[in-house]
Amino acid sequence: MQNKSAIDIHNIKRITFIGICANLLLAGLKFFVGIIGYSQAVIADAIHSLSDLSTDFAVLLGVKYWSAPPDEDHPYGHLRIEAVITVIIGLILFTVAAGMIYKSLHTIREDHLNQTSWIAIIGPLLSIIIKEILYRWTILWGKRTKSSA
Repeated sequence: MQNKSAIDIHNIKRITFIGICANLLLAGLKFFVGIIGYSQAVIADAIHSLSDLSTDFAVLLGVKYWSAPPDEDHPYGHLRIEAVITVIIGLILFTVAAGMIYKSLHTIREDHLNQTSWIAIIGPLLSIIIKEILYRWTILWGKRTKSSA
């Protein structure tokens, strides 16, 4: 029988992997509808979905280390690594947001040759639904496993 820590690690990895798949799917969909719908905002949202991939990979890498048992150099374990990973995730998201703000402010006065099409709404609409489900599921398992990442 597996111990609680091994089960928690398995669940963290499983949820993170599902997040990776969802973010890849959503990024591809949003790039597609953003391009054919002439929407810079939807393309920026696709980039945001890709930035979520970097945070997912940070969790997958981090869980390997913060779940390691105590050793001679770390008698209380390696849980502080989880806090470092959480800070890294925050910095990645801040950097992506700053880049998107810069790009938006830089292009706001440009003339746009094509009118945004109604199809551009499909990507963000599906993203809202899928991300909300994924968020609630991740929060549930984060509380169950006592993981801030």
